[in-house]
Amino acid sequence: MQKTVRLTQPTKEPAYVRNNEGLPIRPGQKPADRFVYVHYPKRWDFHMAHGFLPVPSKIPARPGCNGISRNRDLSPALVVHQQQGATFIDPTDRRLGDFQDYVQFYTCENGQKWWVDSCMTATVLPGRQIVWSSKPGAWDGFRMQIRDSDMVEPLLPEVLDLMLAKQRKTIERLAGRAGTNPILQERLKNEEAKLDAMLATWDEMTGKKLAAVKAKPRKSRGVQKQKGINIVKGAE
Repeated sequence: MQKTVRLTQPTKEPAYVRNNEGLPIRPGQKPADRFVYVHYPKRWDFHMAHGFLPVPSKIPARPGCNGISRNRDLSPALVVHQQQGATFIDPTDRRLGDFQDYVQFYTCENGQKWWVDSCMTATVLPGRQIVWSSKPGAWDGFRMQIRDSDMVEPLLPEVLDLMLAKQRKTIERLAGRAGTNPILQERLKNEEAKLDAMLATWDEMTGKKLAAVKAKPRKSRGVQKQKGINIVKGAE
């Protein structure tokens, strides 16, 4: 004869909770490649608070791009860009100051590296989406650093002329559309103020350069004898 069995204490099952560490990677998604920055002489913009700032270009270590092979060596790409007039912004250059070693990474859940510059922050939302943002003022600070430390060629007058012409065209287009529209009128006013600031900043920059040249003492070199020069080769 079977007896009634009463169970009063269930057995506990250990709860296994997955702790996700690092950035999430969605199916088919690839993390950003390792990279470096270069700067081309024509790549400048104007910041109302900081003046003319260089605009670096990112060169990713992506195989098949810019002649980069599977070993992801950036050297061949840098040679090409430098031949085209770009200046390599070496991450190990001490002139970068606090931005030295600007090429950094966040670790992903699968162990891969998501390469970013030192200005970037990542926020992972509950839906595993990544929101990227730049630390306040960091990007402009980086650009000011490479400008003020002479890591890139200074702004050329010819490039300034191109920037001024572009700004004047922007003002002309807004002036033709503004009419009585208060929003466009405000934009027009801001763009006109930007043009004035660009001209004033350039005048200040050239004034400082002239003052520095005049203040620098010149040493007398005396009379020098002309050395023989090969006119064809240009060698002495």
